[in-house]
Amino acid sequence: MTKALMVVQARCNDPEQIKEFHEWYSFHHLPDVVESEHFSKASRYRLVGTLGGAGSTEPSDFLALYEVDTDDVEALNKAVMDNLGVKGGEGRVIQHPSCEVLSAGFYTFISEVSHVAPT
Repeated sequence: MTKALMVVQARCNDPEQIKEFHEWYSFHHLPDVVESEHFSKASRYRLVGTLGGAGSTEPSDFLALYEVDTDDVEALNKAVMDNLGVKGGEGRVIQHPSCEVLSAGFYTFISEVSHVAPT
């Protein structure tokens, strides 16, 4: 079971680079992060709508969810930084120039509810 999530909200700040942004994020950045210790899976989502009255700030365009098998934030951050440091040393682009990270956080599991069909 996933112990926690690392959640990143981002946007592409240059519409002319959107294709390159998606290619970098999906085919380079996500795999680079997930190969770091403690990660099991990552997925990306595009914002398609908002809930009325939810928040007063402008939402991000994209959301990345990273499933992790630890609740040790320091170990997780170290693993990511160490791995991305190696990748950068090999010439990998660590941060695409059009990627603007709006927020990043680490969330530990509290509870869940599954849908139950009415009888």
